[in-house]
Amino acid sequence: MYEKLKNNYQVVIACVLIVIILAVGVCYLYDRNATADGSNAIRTVQQIKDDNQSARGDVDAARVEIRHSNEELDRAITGVDNALQSTSRIQESVRNNEREIGQSRTIITESRRNLAEAESIFRDIDEANQIHSTQNSGN
Repeated sequence: MYEKLKNNYQVVIACVLIVIILAVGVCYLYDRNATADGSNAIRTVQQIKDDNQSARGDVDAARVEIRHSNEELDRAITGVDNALQSTSRIQESVRNNEREIGQSRTIITESRRNLAEAESIFRDIDEANQIHSTQNSGN
C-alpha cells in the first residue's frame, strides 16, 4: 500500500492539502465564533454598564424627587399647623364674641327695663305736675 501511495504522491499531497485546508477552515470558523462570542460578551458587559449607569441616574433622580416630595410634605404640614392655629384663634374669637353678645343682650334687657322704669317715673312726674298745676290754678 505504501508503494501505491508513493506512486500517487499527487493524490497524497492533495489529501494532505485537503486535510490542512479543512483544519484551517475549522480553526477559522472556531476563531470567528469565538470572536463573535467575545464581541457579544463585550457588548453585553457594555450594555450592563450602560444599564447600571442609567439605573444609577434613575435612582439619583428618584432621590431628588423624594427630597422634593419631603419638602412639599413639610410645607403642607406647616400649612396644616398654621391652619389649626388660625382655627384655634378663630374659635377663641367666636367664644369671646358669644360672651360679648350675651353681655350685650343682658345690657340691652337691663336698658329696656331701665327705660321702662324711666318712662314710668316721667309719667308719674307728668301726672304729679298736672295735679299740682290744676290745684294751683284753682287757688
